[in-house]
Amino acid sequence: MSGEHYMVNGHVLPGQLVEAIRAGWVEHIDKDAAANRLGVDCTHLSFFRLDYVLGLLANDWLNLPEEYRGFVSDAATPGDIDPQMSVVFGEVVSDSPLALDFRKSPPSVVAYPWPLWVQIAEDVDDFLEKLDPGRVLRRPSE
Repeated sequence: MSGEHYMVNGHVLPGQLVEAIRAGWVEHIDKDAAANRLGVDCTHLSFFRLDYVLGLLANDWLNLPEEYRGFVSDAATPGDIDPQMSVVFGEVVSDSPLALDFRKSPPSVVAYPWPLWVQIAEDVDDFLEKLDPGRVLRRPSE
């Protein structure tokens, strides 16, 4: 990335995620293999356009309906999501968002396979590695 920083609702998007969104490489990911590595259905795995993440979606996310917020449970970590402390950037299946959970530092990657939010990666690097082991599709910009 060229030193640009993108902020959504006070949270800086990790540069490597911005690069992955811009590159569009997620379209070429083996969805079945991704599902096995992430532990969630990835039938419609996609990243939203960067302008959508930064704009309209960011505002809508803050008003996330209660039924999409999940709840704290021993059955899944984290179980719930706080719209003020998260940024949605894609989905794994229709109406099952992918988000960065900024309640941890660095932010973890979580998905919503209804009714609970589940952590699918420790951080963005872990998430991208699970999607593209060995960085076959992604090439480091350095």
